[in-house]
Amino acid sequence: MMVVSGIKMMSSMDKSDKIKSARTGILNIIIALVFIKLIDYIFYIAQVPTFAVQAKQLIINIAIVLGYLAGAAFVGAIFYAGFLFMTASGNEDAIKKAK
Repeated sequence: MMVVSGIKMMSSMDKSDKIKSARTGILNIIIALVFIKLIDYIFYIAQVPTFAVQAKQLIINIAIVLGYLAGAAFVGAIFYAGFLFMTASGNEDAIKKAK
């Protein structure tokens, strides 16, 4: 499917609807592969005698990564709002957007 979507993208001849369709297909394939690998890993750790410990550690690691991502998004949003506020130059609409 990845090859088919790649061929569709190459043969789109600058038609934005076909490019968007091929890009969506590639993104869906990548998401499906990530889910398949996650399920494969869960089945792998389910066969190990220390399944409960490894499952607990997997959930903790996922929570830690999500916490890092949320923190980075929050800090990025604060920097972006500060940038908008500093470059508003008295424009009320830009100041409202920054708030």
